[in-house]
Amino acid sequence: LTELTLQTPLTLPEDGAVQVQVVVGAADATGQRDVAVYARPEGAEQDRPWARHAEGLLGSAPAEAPATESAAWPPAGAESVDVAEFYPAAAEAGYGYGPAFRGLRSVWRRGEEVFAEVALPEPQQAEAARFGLHPALLDSALHAIGFGSWGDANTLRLPFAWTGVSLHAAGADRLRVRITAAGDDALTVEAADAAGRPVATVSSLVLRTVTAEQLAAADAPENDALFALSWTPVPAPQARPDTGSWAVLGAEGEELSGAARYADLAALAAAVEAGGRTPEVVVHVLASRAEGGVGLAGAAERATADVLALAQAWLAEPWAADSRLVVVTRGAVAAGTGEDVVDLVTAPAWGLIRSAQTESPGRFLLVDLEPVTDETQGAMSLVAAVGAALAADETQIVVRGGGALAPRLVRPGATDALVPPAGAAAWRLDTTAGGTLDGLALLPAPEKSAALAPGEVRVAVRAAGVNFRDVLIGLGMVPSQTIMGSEGAGVVVEVGEGVTRFAPGDRVTGLMGGALGPLAVTDHRVLAHVPEGWSFEQAASV
Repeated sequence: LTELTLQTPLTLPEDGAVQVQVVVGAADATGQRDVAVYARPEGAEQDRPWARHAEGLLGSAPAEAPATESAAWPPAGAESVDVAEFYPAAAEAGYGYGPAFRGLRSVWRRGEEVFAEVALPEPQQAEAARFGLHPALLDSALHAIGFGSWGDANTLRLPFAWTGVSLHAAGADRLRVRITAAGDDALTVEAADAAGRPVATVSSLVLRTVTAEQLAAADAPENDALFALSWTPVPAPQARPDTGSWAVLGAEGEELSGAARYADLAALAAAVEAGGRTPEVVVHVLASRAEGGVGLAGAAERATADVLALAQAWLAEPWAADSRLVVVTRGAVAAGTGEDVVDLVTAPAWGLIRSAQTESPGRFLLVDLEPVTDETQGAMSLVAAVGAALAADETQIVVRGGGALAPRLVRPGATDALVPPAGAAAWRLDTTAGGTLDGLALLPAPEKSAALAPGEVRVAVRAAGVNFRDVLIGLGMVPSQTIMGSEGAGVVVEVGEGVTRFAPGDRVTGLMGGALGPLAVTDHRVLAHVPEGWSFEQAASV
């Protein structure tokens, strides 16, 4: 295991179980593979997103077992330490170890080194052969960290980043452990069997301080009642609806060919009572304008009062029981990321009619057309939008981008996650709208997979730097906006003609246009080899 970073604790419920998924990617040019660990509660709905708990890299070459210093145990010069009170003291600090995890038997110290002997309790010893390294035995080996001079012994810390983890033998039920410092906030762990033969090594283990409150938050059950509103596409009708059975109210508004127009509902009611045809659909377009010096708030109040009177009169008409009143607005609803409500006069009508819909199902339909712009030319027509709503039995429809959208409740995070564009060989993170970071999206980047020009290098990005310019571009504050992401680190996958300094498999860092994505193409002269011992994150941030 070349590296593994734990992102959030995976907690088990008191009752029930969790589903765990380990995903291993394809090998890159160096033979390394991405690996990630996901989980979700057992019995969760199929659309419940998997939470990612850890991610890292698997190496291709087997690790070489370290040489043991001697078969003498405990090591010469090491002083014994009493461990009798370790687990009671750990419980007070917040570590609640169950019987299977109380495997620490003996501890010795020699300067900055800590040695320990750990063993599985008898009930678990028979299970040791099932594992490469029994998880309770590995955890017990790490308990000896508490006897070193690293950090505050009274602080609760959990493993965070593992580097260079290798297994040399399987099935051990007892370990001899040596722990030493490996730089700032990092430790090296070596484990051998009772005869001193290597079992496992960890080149670097970084611990992260956590609080009881953080663990409690991670352990808290998800609130299944928490949802967000998402406007999702509704199929367009296959054929144009027959508007011959429709009626339109008002002297002005959308022109619907074939539909009869009436000055108001009273005029329509009089025509029906006189023997006229009862319309299946009655369309009323709300006017959006402030008149008579009442101002915006006064106009909104007046428009809402008019809609209330119309709804009450509509419900009072016996002949309208099997008809649908369509209330039409334009720009009165925000249906997408970064979209504003532009018609504040008619916007309150949506709340009022929604209430009427709950009281009288099947009697009302809300339709919001696109605000009038130069791009509105190809927008879906009112007739098509109403037809789509009737065909899908929707109560609310918003027309945006030439199509109809209906509201759906979804789990938070299911819609605000950035999803790579379908079918795109490469993509990049960039902004689609200025002003807020809500406009961030993953956009196709075909140039990333195009043939290389002389002197160019294609890099599989492992980490990308983010600087103040990227933030300003994301906020739309950079004139003649350029592509986000200008620096990164990764592995060379291909070199262009004339490139001799780099070869596929090299770890490189430097300037990379559009580095916020899986691939980047850049000039070889602005790249450098990653110094040995640096992580990709460190390299990308320099």
